[in-house]
Amino acid sequence: MTYTKKPKIVLPKLNLKGMLIGAGFSTAVVISATQITATSEGLVLTPYLDPVNIVTVCYGTTNSNNIGVTIENKVYTEKECTVMLAKELEEIDRQISPLIKVPVTAYQKAAFIDFSYNTGVNAFKKSSILGFLNAGNIKASCEALMKYVFAGDCREGQKNCVLTSGGKWKLKLEGLVKRREIEMKYCLGEIRDPHNLKVSQW
Repeated sequence: MTYTKKPKIVLPKLNLKGMLIGAGFSTAVVISATQITATSEGLVLTPYLDPVNIVTVCYGTTNSNNIGVTIENKVYTEKECTVMLAKELEEIDRQISPLIKVPVTAYQKAAFIDFSYNTGVNAFKKSSILGFLNAGNIKASCEALMKYVFAGDCREGQKNCVLTSGGKWKLKLEGLVKRREIEMKYCLGEIRDPHNLKVSQW
C-alpha cells in the first residue's frame, strides 16, 4: 500500500464524551480520551505515515498498539476512531493500574493514561513519575511529567536541541511541552472537567 504524509486534521463533530460514557468506559478513560489525548493527537480519517514512517490513523492509532488493530487502507469514520482510541486507552489503563500503589483521582489517572499512550507503558513503568507517585509525593509526580518533552538525539547548535541533565543533546518538541503541561494541570487538579463528570477516586 502507498501512504502519504499526515493529511489535514479533521475537527471532531460527534459528542465524544457522551458516546464513551454511554459505552461504559471508565471516567479516567473518558477524561483522557476527550480532554487530553484526542486534542493532542488530532483526528485524521485516512491512514498516513508519521515522521518515522509508521502507518497511523485516527487519533494516533498504529498497528503496534495495545488492542490488536490492523489498519485498513480506507477512510475511517469518526465513530470508529473514537471507539479505537477508547479501547486502546482502556487497555493502557488495565496495564498501568497494577503499577500504581496509592489512591489517585480519575483526573490524575487520566494524565498517566495519556502519558503512557504517548510514550509507552514501559516508559511510565520506569519513570520518576511513577516513583514519586508510589512514594506518596503526588505533586512531584505530576511535575515530573515535564521532564518528558524530548524526542531523540540531536547535535549541539541544532534548532530546539537541548543539553539534558543526563548530559545528552536531545530534541525538545514544543508539541510535547504543551501536551505535558496539559497532563500536569490535570494531575495537579488545576483543570477540572467542564461537563461535570462524576469523578471518584480510583
